[in-house]
Order: sequence, then structure tokens, then C-alpha cells
Amino acid sequence: TLRLPKIYSAAATIIIDMSSPKVLGAGQVQDVVDSAPGSYWYSKEYYETQYNVLRSRAVAARVAHRLLTQRDDEFLGREQGLPPEAWANGLKALAALREKVKAANDPSVAVVGRVQIEPVKDSRIAKLQVDDEDPVLAAALANAFAQSYMDQNVASKSTTTTEATESLESRLPDLEEKLLKSAADLEA
Repeated sequence: TLRLPKIYSAAATIIIDMSSPKVLGAGQVQDVVDSAPGSYWYSKEYYETQYNVLRSRAVAARVAHRLLTQRDDEFLGREQGLPPEAWANGLKALAALREKVKAANDPSVAVVGRVQIEPVKDSRIAKLQVDDEDPVLAAALANAFAQSYMDQNVASKSTTTTEATESLESRLPDLEEKLLKSAADLEA
């Protein structure tokens, strides 16, 4: 055991929110997704889906992109006051991981297997865990996965809202025409 490298584990926790996006705000329009949040099976299915999204290539691709484009200071969190030797180790491990990501045909493959998702029993919380020989890099990757998941959710909700708005706007001329016809019929 003395010859084996030390493996450090870093974890990030996230809350998975079941609320569906509202197109025009509360009270103005129904939820975009018709859901039965009180249903046990709906909840179970929803959370399993979110755990799979966390493990998805889309989220891993965001992490890989973050690895390749973000400044080292920002990614590894230099402002957290870590000692210089931790920084040197973290930068070496990050450089090696970046090379692995660049060399992979699909950059998400280089990072997708690095995270384990563990649901916290009887809660909406999921624990993301990353193991690495470098504690700084493990923490940076755990945080990058959490941030990438949040970015993915924001992008998804934004797309849903945009599509719903476009759908409503495309129906507007037909509805205006029906309104004018109804008003003319009423007047007649």
C-alpha cells in the first residue's frame, strides 16, 4: 500500500428541481410540461433521468470545453488560497488531462467516466464525486461537472421557453383573425 498512489475524492452536491419551466410567468400560462409532481413513479422517473443527464456526453462535453478554454486560475480556484505545491501538482494534472481531452476523438469521452453520481436518500440532492491523484484537480472537476449540469439545465429551459414563445407568436395571426370574425358575427 505504501507504493500505491494516493487517490483523493472530491464531491459537489446539487439540488435537482422538479419544477417545469413557465413560459410567461406564474399564473399567466400553464406549465410547459404537464406533470404530476406528487406521483411517486413520476418523481422516480424524473430523478433517474436527471442522474443520466449528469452522466451524459452533453454535460461531459461542456466539462471538456471548460477544461480546454478556461484559465487555469479560474478552473483550479487559485483564489481559494491553496499552497504552491498543490498548485504545481494541480497544474501538471490539468495539463495531462487537457492533453488526454485533446487527443480523444470525442473530448467528452475523456471526462465522462470520471464522475460518479450518488443520490442522497429521501432528498432532491445528488452528490457528484470525482476521484483523482491530485486533490485540486478532483475538486475542480467535481465543480465543473456541477456547473456544466446547471448550464445544461438553463440552456434546456431557455430552448423550451423560446420554442413555446415562437409557437404562441405563430398562432397569433390566426387567433386575431378568429377574433375579428367572431366580433363581426356578434355584431351581425
